[in-house]
Amino acid sequence: MDSPHHEEPPHTLLDRYLSGDRGRAAALARRCEVTEATVSGWRRAYIRPSGVDRRAAIEEMTGIPASAWETARASVAHTSNDFAPSEPVVVRDAEFDQTRDSVTGAGV
Repeated sequence: MDSPHHEEPPHTLLDRYLSGDRGRAAALARRCEVTEATVSGWRRAYIRPSGVDRRAAIEEMTGIPASAWETARASVAHTSNDFAPSEPVVVRDAEFDQTRDSVTGAGV
């Protein structure tokens, strides 16, 4: 499908599409067999949709050409490390006067 916005990054076009009617992100997630968090990652350019079938489904629903994702770059501001757990933080629980690790909950 030719679009007057064909030079815009696909994540921008996806954001515009998803900003329309309520429930579009959920419907796209179901159609592509992914989570809404994955659709959010596509929308924010953190990740690109993978697979020919998935990109074809996106094109079918949104009009965004499947080929647009081939050259789209993930945002350089976000890396996989952004989602890695942080270093454990020791939290003082005054109610029980116990010290525990904030990641595992184990006593330290």
